Amino acid sequence: MQTANNGRRMFPVIGISCLVAILAAPIGCAPKLTVTETVVPTGDPGRFNIQIDGSTKATNLGNGGSTGRMSLSAGTYKVSQTGAGGTNLADYTSIIGGDCAPDGSITLADGDVKTCTITNTSTREHCLTECARALGYCMERAGTHGGPGTPTPPQQACVTTYNECVSRCPAP
Repeated sequence: MQTANNGRRMFPVIGISCLVAILAAPIGCAPKLTVTETVVPTGDPGRFNIQIDGSTKATNLGNGGSTGRMSLSAGTYKVSQTGAGGTNLADYTSIIGGDCAPDGSITLADGDVKTCTITNTSTREHCLTECARALGYCMERAGTHGGPGTPTPPQQACVTTYNECVSRCPAP
C-alpha cells in the first residue's frame, strides 16, 4: 500500500496501470485508446495502416486487426488510415466510429479507455474484381482435364466458390 502526499491511502486497481484514491478520481491514469479495423466482406484482402495524428501506429492490418491498447497523453487526437501492401483506399467506403467522431477526432482525458473502429467496405466493382481474380487462380489450379464444355469437379467447385464470393459483394 502506498500513501499520497496528502496522507490518503492508495490501492492498485486490477487491470489498470494507475492508482485510485479512495473515493476520488483516478490519479495519474494515462488514457488508453484502441483502434480496430473491420473489412467488409470479411474475406476481402484489403490491408490498412492505422495512424494517430499522422503517425503510423499499426501496419498491414486486415479484418479484425487492431493497434492494441495504446497509452496516450490526455488531449485531442485524429485517427486515420492509409492503404498498405497495394490496397487503394478508393476501392473502399470507410466509416470511422465507436468512440471516435466520424471525422476521426477523439478527445481523451486521464482515466479514459476508449475504442474506435474503422470499417472499410469494398466497393462492388473492387469486390467483383477480387472474386474474378480468385476464380481465375482457382481454375488455373483445377486444370482443364474435363475437355471443352465439360467442367471437372474441381472446376465446378471453383464456379460455386466464385458465386458465393459475388453474393457477399455490396449490392449494385
